[in-house]
Amino acid sequence: MRTRFTLFIHGSDPENADMEQALRRWCDRELPDGYALDVLDVGRWPVTAENFPVQVTPALARDDGTRLVVGDLSDVEAAMELLGIVSLPVASCAS
Repeated sequence: MRTRFTLFIHGSDPENADMEQALRRWCDRELPDGYALDVLDVGRWPVTAENFPVQVTPALARDDGTRLVVGDLSDVEAAMELLGIVSLPVASCAS
């Protein structure tokens, strides 16, 4: 099942680009069925942003609109857990 996210940012500073890349790396690794990550700059597209319940950036939302994480997204693992996305289990080696 393909998961879709929307990343809400304001402006094109390096921190936003780093955050987007970190999210994409995590998704590439942890979501084998694929994903879509839309990035919406609320400063450039304020009318589009009005359709979402976002008051603060950065924010990351799931496609179904049921969950939204606002603020520091540097811990991608924690942000995804708050969105209800669980990492793939790590294979263990039995001895």
